[in-house]
Amino acid sequence: MKFHVVPCLWVLFIGIPCQAAERLVTLGGPVTEIIFALGAGDEVVAVDQSSLYPETATQLPQVGYVGALGAEGVLSLNPTLILASTRIGPPAVVKQLSQSGIPLRVVENPNSAESLRETIEALGSYLNRTEAAQSLWQRIDEDLHKTREAIDGRETPGVVFLLGNNGIPMAAGTDTQANGIVHLAGGRNLFSGYSSYKPVSEEALIQAQPDVILIASHGTGLERDPQTALRDLGLTQLARNATRIHLIDMGEYLSFGPRTGEAAYKLAQILHDAKASSSE
Repeated sequence: MKFHVVPCLWVLFIGIPCQAAERLVTLGGPVTEIIFALGAGDEVVAVDQSSLYPETATQLPQVGYVGALGAEGVLSLNPTLILASTRIGPPAVVKQLSQSGIPLRVVENPNSAESLRETIEALGSYLNRTEAAQSLWQRIDEDLHKTREAIDGRETPGVVFLLGNNGIPMAAGTDTQANGIVHLAGGRNLFSGYSSYKPVSEEALIQAQPDVILIASHGTGLERDPQTALRDLGLTQLARNATRIHLIDMGEYLSFGPRTGEAAYKLAQILHDAKASSSE
């Protein structure tokens, strides 16, 4: 329970203990989204640039990108608690924040159902919101169970998830949120033999023979034609011949926060519906 300054003065006057509100700085999109879902959004005083959901978070002061922070910008907000994902950096800034006297709690940047559950539980513990954390995970797990039921007994499609980097196609490997959501949706990542994202040639993509090609978008590019998106990445032959190509909003599908269960269910429909529109 949180109190503002005036109520705190009143309860102290009548002899009742007062619990002041936290001043939270949240670093990392999943961390911020989970904090708001736990009901602690009104305690957040600043976020990083990857915190794009909920919309309320985007209206708060920003302290840089989670992996390229400056300690001064974070500490200038006078936080009482800093909550960050493992993407926090650079190391020198992490050291400064750790030595600042302000509690810094770092949680896993989730990319699987298990790591998401652990992150939610950890953040709930740090904020004394364990019941809210349990309720949140239960809701997500119910959606994941619905997804498992929907794909039970169906063939596993081979999937390639592409991210454009200055016009260079990068295929998602293991230990990525793209790999995680494809797995939850009942797909098989054809490039899970390496970590992170790596450049991939058109020849390698053709040889992989994907059933579905997913192309990352940042929301504003979803109105583009998927074949055009492939051509923009220099994949002209694939653009001519591939049929099941889908633009995927990274913010919605790769957030690995409270919306993960819903995202997995929607992606499962895309991957397993042979008649799915290529414009989804």
